[in-house]
Amino acid sequence: MWWKASVIRWLILTFIIIKVVPWHISRQLNKFGTQVDTLQKEISIAESKNASYETLCELNGYLDSSQRMLAAISSCANATFYLGFI
Repeated sequence: MWWKASVIRWLILTFIIIKVVPWHISRQLNKFGTQVDTLQKEISIAESKNASYETLCELNGYLDSSQRMLAAISSCANATFYLGFI
C-alpha cells in the first residue's frame, strides 16, 4: 500500500514540472518584458526633459537589471522543454 502514496507524489511532482513551471516562467517573461519597455520609454522621456545624470544612471541601472532578468528567464523558458522529460 505504501507504493500508492509514492505514485501519487510522483504524479503531483510531474504535474508541477509540466504545467506550473512553464506557466510561471511565461508570467515572468511578460512581467520583465513590459518592465523593459516601460523603462526604455521613461529613459527617453527623461532625456527629452534634460534629467540629471544621476537620474539617468539610476534608470539605466534598472533597465540593465531588468534586461538581465529577462535574458535569464528566457534561457529558462528554452530549457523547460527538456525539463519535462527528466
